[in-house]
Amino acid sequence: MTPESWDNPWTELLERARIRIFGLFLQAAYREGVLPQNLFRVGDDFLVWESRTTDLRVRGRSYSGGHRLRVTSLATSQERRLDFQESLLKIGELSGLSPLDGTWKALMEELTEGVRIQAAAYQAALERPEPQSWEALECWTPEGHNLHPGAKTREGFSVEDQLAYSPDFASTLKLPWISVEKALLEASGEVPKIFDLGDRWAVPVHPWQRRKVLPKAYAEEWALGRISDLEREPVEAYLSTSLRTVTPVDLKLPILKLSVGSLMTSTERSMSRHTVLQGPVYSELLRRVFERAPAWSKGVTILEEPGGLCWGDSEDQASRTRQLSLLFRRRPEIPSGWLPVPCSSLPQPSGKNLSSRLWADYFSRGAGPTANFERYCRLLMPFHLGLMMEFGIALEAHLQNCVVLWSQDRPEALWVRDWGGLRADSERVRELFPDLWEQLDPESVTLTDAVAARRKLLACLYSNHLTEVVVGLAEQFGLDESALWSVVARITRESLEPWGDSPLAREILKEPWSVKSLLRLRLGAKGEDYRALPNPLSDVNLHSSYIVSQ
Repeated sequence: MTPESWDNPWTELLERARIRIFGLFLQAAYREGVLPQNLFRVGDDFLVWESRTTDLRVRGRSYSGGHRLRVTSLATSQERRLDFQESLLKIGELSGLSPLDGTWKALMEELTEGVRIQAAAYQAALERPEPQSWEALECWTPEGHNLHPGAKTREGFSVEDQLAYSPDFASTLKLPWISVEKALLEASGEVPKIFDLGDRWAVPVHPWQRRKVLPKAYAEEWALGRISDLEREPVEAYLSTSLRTVTPVDLKLPILKLSVGSLMTSTERSMSRHTVLQGPVYSELLRRVFERAPAWSKGVTILEEPGGLCWGDSEDQASRTRQLSLLFRRRPEIPSGWLPVPCSSLPQPSGKNLSSRLWADYFSRGAGPTANFERYCRLLMPFHLGLMMEFGIALEAHLQNCVVLWSQDRPEALWVRDWGGLRADSERVRELFPDLWEQLDPESVTLTDAVAARRKLLACLYSNHLTEVVVGLAEQFGLDESALWSVVARITRESLEPWGDSPLAREILKEPWSVKSLLRLRLGAKGEDYRALPNPLSDVNLHSSYIVSQ
């Protein structure tokens, strides 16, 4: 794809992009309570919101008690089609949000630009080879984030930047090196020798970050020569879904998580000191967990974060402490005959057929989708639930942080990664690992209490990950949602049985589920903002005769 073709996407792809971006926005607004939930009803293939002054009616379906909304068309009838901007304004009117509000206006501009990027991403997907390797699947993101309406947000990226650095359009990039005085950076854990220059560190950085952010953030250090460019061959690396995490082509180098100071979805993707300094500590904690060989850890591999580099002055401006961070991640071994599939790639369009999803390519293997779904759940759920119950650790188990290894017949194993968003029951960690607890910063958002850790687990594993799989399989294969949810309920009960009637069991099986408010964060909410939605498991007949083949 070229910048010229960017401005001329096919008309049908533009319409598909409008439906996709509007659908994500509508879904987020409803899920998070921005759009009043009491105004909603479903009728005859339509999603309808009505107030005294405004109504919104679009073709679509509701799944799992409103956890997912699927918009299929912006047409309200054969004669009437909603304009994209008109549709956005109707959501604003129903929500009581002023079109003159600066944050709202900025979001509307972002979503409008997102349509063009989404259309270009669809066109690129039609032109690229279908993904057949781990590296190709990591950067197979035609539709990006599964929940956020700003799925294609990359603030400050030009068209040329999008084409060069976004996984939608490129598979590799080259990281330039800079040289930084050791006195400026703090090292965490183990730093490979290739990064050590004696009195300075050699640091590979994202090319966009080198050009757009670093010269301004560290202008004085550049002027004094304390930071300088390093004459060394750039690191060629494969892109991934997260854009800032890359896998060097050189097998001797670890996976690299970089700082990129661009707003993507709800968050600027620079990296905090806490993430760099605590990555090795949590990696050691998880290694000790696996040394105890709990049964629920079978088939799971953690991708450790052995070390990294970050800005050394913790009292400096917050932005400066985040913009020159580097974290190393262990490069895993791939068993022969198995293919690592990032779970975030599964809901994506499948190659040349934008209407089909990668679910179809994997869950149809071997014994079929229902059997593969049960095995998928048995890889995912006992591990995350056991880790929470026994050790007080809730990993951020959304789709992007889980990689399932598939054979030709079924899902076989699980990789888990990225400790930046985990939540830990501080008291439990201190009780079990007092030496590691002392190394953790009490000011970090990762250290919290049991209630917050359980909420993180439920929101990521159930409200996000499992809901996406259940709805995706129901759509792809015509399976009954309640039958799939009965599998989730059964495995939840079995996994939590050793701990009896626990708060986590009640929260998962009976109480409303928490969903994280990604859109509200984009509209200015502060901190951890969660909303409640109906629990899809509360009405499941756990004693039904539905049986999944083993």
